[in-house]
Amino acid sequence: MALQTKTFTSDKVNYYSLSLTLTENSVNQSANTSEIAYKLTLNAGGAYFSSYAVGHEISLAGKVVSGSYRPNAPQYSVAKNGSVVIASGTATVAHGSDGTLNMSVAFSIDMAKVDYTPGAISVSGQTMALTKIARGSTVKATDANIGAVSTVTINKMASAYTHSVKYSFGSLSGYLTEAGGVSSSEVKFSAASVAWTVPTSFYAQIPNATSGVCTLTVTTYSGGSKVGEAQSARMTVTAVEADCRPYVSGAVEDVNATTLALTGDKNKIVRFYSTPRCTITASAKNGASISARAVNNVAITDGNSVDIASPETVGFTFTARDSRGYQGSVFVRKTLVPYVKLTANASCDRGSPTSNTVAVSVSGAYYNGSFGATDNTLSIVCKSGSKSVELTPTFDGNTYTATGEIEGLSYTSSHTVTVTVTDALESVEKRLSVTRGIPVFDWGESDFNFNVPVKIEGGSAAYIVEEKKSGIWRYRKWSNGDAECWGTYSGNVTVNKSMANVYYSPEVSVKYPFTFTEAPVCTVSGGSASTINWARKFGNESTTSAVFIIVAMQSQSLVAVSVNLHAFGRWK
Repeated sequence: MALQTKTFTSDKVNYYSLSLTLTENSVNQSANTSEIAYKLTLNAGGAYFSSYAVGHEISLAGKVVSGSYRPNAPQYSVAKNGSVVIASGTATVAHGSDGTLNMSVAFSIDMAKVDYTPGAISVSGQTMALTKIARGSTVKATDANIGAVSTVTINKMASAYTHSVKYSFGSLSGYLTEAGGVSSSEVKFSAASVAWTVPTSFYAQIPNATSGVCTLTVTTYSGGSKVGEAQSARMTVTAVEADCRPYVSGAVEDVNATTLALTGDKNKIVRFYSTPRCTITASAKNGASISARAVNNVAITDGNSVDIASPETVGFTFTARDSRGYQGSVFVRKTLVPYVKLTANASCDRGSPTSNTVAVSVSGAYYNGSFGATDNTLSIVCKSGSKSVELTPTFDGNTYTATGEIEGLSYTSSHTVTVTVTDALESVEKRLSVTRGIPVFDWGESDFNFNVPVKIEGGSAAYIVEEKKSGIWRYRKWSNGDAECWGTYSGNVTVNKSMANVYYSPEVSVKYPFTFTEAPVCTVSGGSASTINWARKFGNESTTSAVFIIVAMQSQSLVAVSVNLHAFGRWK
């Protein structure tokens, strides 16, 4: 359709008529608009007027494009059978999305009404069909994962139109086919919808990002001629984590020569002592690169391996992160040898002030099991100067106790006793002091001194009738019925009962070496300074047992303690 011109004329009013001439000057295809020139003219017949204010209004496509209010309007004059232009100019009107516009038209004037003027004249309800502007199709697409399907929809302006759709993503570009594939050359088709599979080649365009923006551009054709201007749309394509997570595998083997000799198997891990060497294999997917690797959160920065020191677990989590931030992982489990760290609590005691024999008591934690190729062994050696004795331990689960005596340590001198406890992996040494003994009595030129309590009954002094060692105890019984026993209890207790922010253990009962005739006075001391524990008496005194509890400032499980016990009472 060519550019249009049209004149609208009102009926005659008192010899006058009003006309509006509209001329379509041009169309703007990209803006989908037309420029309209307008001219409003008052035509006189057998009458005329001079210097009258004339207001007006011109409305095109429902919008006032020119107007003036009569009180403020210019004054006009018109000769008999003449005419005067009230308003002229241009206006831009928008077409519909299909490029068509049947433009509504209305116009009017407003002036004073006398015998020789027309007064008010108005025309409405008129239309003018403008030139149809050719419009290209539009396109839109759903966001999609790379390798998945995006629905591409073309909004066609005419059913006979064909179109091509070009994609641009990073440095890649090409054309969609009607079947949902891609082509390096332009492909025209008439379908209004395409199920497009996003090419996997898109991965390489976003090696360091999880998504990117793809631009689709549709070009419309009527026959072999382009229609309108190309239209574009944007869609987001995503490198989804499930498809891009790095591949990870891991291998673990013990490289500690000492533990390997004990287990005979590089796939076994000895707790606390093995050296697990963890080797990772990791590869990125879909154009990404590996940016970080780790085992149990220990970064691998040099080569492909890392050694884990002092392992306490046999579970190893290998992880790799890629340049997109995606992480892959694998968990590797090995066989654990549940080694228990060796400990030793030791004490020694001279049986009597004049005894040359020192009793030694040792206890602690010990791995009482097999490494695989060999069993664990325990050696306890007590030594003082040239005197040495090896103790034979007794086991209870993963704990041990042992007692023995070193003879020939003169009571007239102090001595140092070294206790060395050794297993297959560790050696613990304790140094104990033995003080100089005190004789029962001594005398000089002018005195006779007793170094022990002396009781006189019936004019005679009480004397020791029995003195022995039994278990942890040493004891004495006097002829007057008095008796005492003393010893050191060593063992493991659990301190987990709570009261007023202090923790205490269940009561511990240690049987006396004999039964007192009445409850003795029992003194309890010691504990474990390293774990802030101390012992205290508990409950009523007993004729058969010393009863105490362990008190601590923190809850503990199977803590090793050493408690000194002394009871004084009557044996008959």
